[in-house]
Amino acid sequence: YQLKTMSINSLRRNLDRRGLDVDGTREILVSTLQGCYSAEGAVVEGAGTPQVNGFYKQSGNFDGAPMYRKSATYQGEKIKFTLFRCSLTDRSRRWYISIVPDDIDPGTTRDRDFYCAVGSIDEMTPPRDFSMTASIGGGALPPPKVSVKSQMLGDGE
Repeated sequence: YQLKTMSINSLRRNLDRRGLDVDGTREILVSTLQGCYSAEGAVVEGAGTPQVNGFYKQSGNFDGAPMYRKSATYQGEKIKFTLFRCSLTDRSRRWYISIVPDDIDPGTTRDRDFYCAVGSIDEMTPPRDFSMTASIGGGALPPPKVSVKSQMLGDGE
């Protein structure tokens, strides 16, 4: 959504759908609608393991970069996929899409890795192409594409 370029009628329709006040100047309407946005997130698409695909909400930070999570059902269990960057023992960095147990930080041998991509200390967002598939963890070809964006509240996850 490009709120600043939406017509005033479109802004009012979007606010009305959410049961919010539709009166005011264009600036007030844009400001009100911006308040409906969730935290930044990441969209994962095209993964050979379809449960990995979808919108991941930003959920704190890890290794100095944003971390993202998505609830899903995988092999009959309710789980959370986590998209995160971590530092390896050789001091290189990688981005992972994994199932991380609730009680621990990501980046351990207890993670169930599906996909990964080379990262760097300077990258604050995941790379577009996840070129590596962790078939042992459950990742299947093709690896996904990732893009960072915002999502309207109420649009689903």
